[in-house]
Amino acid sequence: LGANSSLTGICLTDNEIGDEGATAIGTALKMNSTLVTLNLGNCQIGSSGCFGLSQGLGANSSLTGICLTDNEIGDEGATAIGTALKMNSTLVTLNLGNCQIGSSGCFGLSQGLGANSS
Repeated sequence: LGANSSLTGICLTDNEIGDEGATAIGTALKMNSTLVTLNLGNCQIGSSGCFGLSQGLGANSSLTGICLTDNEIGDEGATAIGTALKMNSTLVTLNLGNCQIGSSGCFGLSQGLGANSS
């Protein structure tokens, strides 16, 4: 994924990639400039995996949509995404349905959304 120059979408829904897989994808996103959509719904991603993914999201300049539905990213993961949104200027669709996010996670997201230009 990091070296790929043609793939524009990937769907890994309902796979058990977990935190380790999400972090690996985050690392690849730092180098990828073609991926537009990423669907990681129900992939057993927790807050640490979301943190790793967010590191790549903050550095990526091509991703316009990401789906993380049905993962247990919680407040810490949501806050990590919020931090990434402050740096990302291309994401226009973010789906976090059923991700165990509470009020502090919503606050973290809102901080990123307030600073986001896309």
